[in-house]
Amino acid sequence: MQRTRPLPDCHPELSITEWPCFREYRVENWRLARDGSGNVVCGAKSWGWIDLCLPVVISFIWPRFRSSTTLCAFAVLVVGFTMYCRCAQVLYESVLVFPAHGIQLETHWGYPLLKPLFVSRRFIHASLLEDFGHK
Repeated sequence: MQRTRPLPDCHPELSITEWPCFREYRVENWRLARDGSGNVVCGAKSWGWIDLCLPVVISFIWPRFRSSTTLCAFAVLVVGFTMYCRCAQVLYESVLVFPAHGIQLETHWGYPLLKPLFVSRRFIHASLLEDFGHK
């Protein structure tokens, strides 16, 4: 396995991994700042200080919410929506090229500090591809 970043100055989020039987072209969900500073701008966000305040706020207002089913449902929906937003972020997308077989398109979702939680894969057979020449 050999991994390269062919465009390190302008698009370092692109990487190419060569395996014995296939090649993967991966674009990760981050980029360099456009001001030329070289700072990384993340597309997928991990927990911030506002997210960490949510359990504290809920712990203070929960005694008042317990008596009302509607308020409890609202609190559960807010927490559930926050968790969904953090765990349904696109981490990276990739194209796997299998010579003589076809290509596979993949999207990986999840929390940025963990392995992907969900993966969407779509295989396109070589007979369905047009304008691709063999070397």
